[in-house]
Amino acid sequence: YNYNMSPELLKFHLNSIHDTAHTPANMKLWKYSSTAKCLLCGWKNCNLKHILTGCRAALDGKRYNWRHDQVLRVICNTLLEKLETKTSRPKKKGWMVFK
Repeated sequence: YNYNMSPELLKFHLNSIHDTAHTPANMKLWKYSSTAKCLLCGWKNCNLKHILTGCRAALDGKRYNWRHDQVLRVICNTLLEKLETKTSRPKKKGWMVFK
């Protein structure tokens, strides 16, 4: 597990796990807003699940594609770093043994 998170990422992580993110649905629940409507598509209950996976306007606007590509970029860069450090180690010279 990666504990080297930025404070912003840690805050998002904890808020998303405990459903305490400042979504329109939570803002209405906490009485900071009069509506829980999604600002992009008008869905009546804009909770975290809707924002991350269910907003039709975000899907049509390729927002999910962008986020998906960003995740893949992080995975790819991490794998490349691991491969580079693994291949940069000096190789041991030894004899091949055949049985």
